[in-house]
Amino acid sequence: MTALELLDAVAELESPAEPVFQDLGTYFPGAECPSGRPCLSMVPILFSGAKVPRPSGPEVTVTETRPAGFCDKAAVQRVMMGRSGAYRACYELELQRRPDIAGRVELRFTIEPDGSVSGVTVTYSDLNNKNVETCLIKQVSTLQFPKPDGGICVIRWPFKFQPGG
Repeated sequence: MTALELLDAVAELESPAEPVFQDLGTYFPGAECPSGRPCLSMVPILFSGAKVPRPSGPEVTVTETRPAGFCDKAAVQRVMMGRSGAYRACYELELQRRPDIAGRVELRFTIEPDGSVSGVTVTYSDLNNKNVETCLIKQVSTLQFPKPDGGICVIRWPFKFQPGG
């Protein structure tokens, strides 16, 4: 926008063809248009020096908070890896029945404020074996983690199984 265009816009605001607000004080007590002329818009309020009234009601104080629900990744990994033998046993038991079974299972679970586990579910599986999946759910459900900092943590944990591995 050039200076000339800006001056034209200001002139249009100061000399409206048809005023929108005849009495600005009706909408904003104590405010009036410059030189007592009707206002085209709310723009004159910005330049008139009038204070725009604040909404009434209780004052709200906003305090800075830390993000909730963080778990120490290293602690989660330590607890999960501490039971890796139990997870492998879930798989090995089925491997005896089905020697070709291999694949990946992903569990989703919540670490509660006290460190206990809830809501363990399978979110993905190409292993397609309910026995292994149910066994993994039972194993993870019994885990105890360090307490999360500020709430709960939702974890997604992958398991990959293959014969001999």
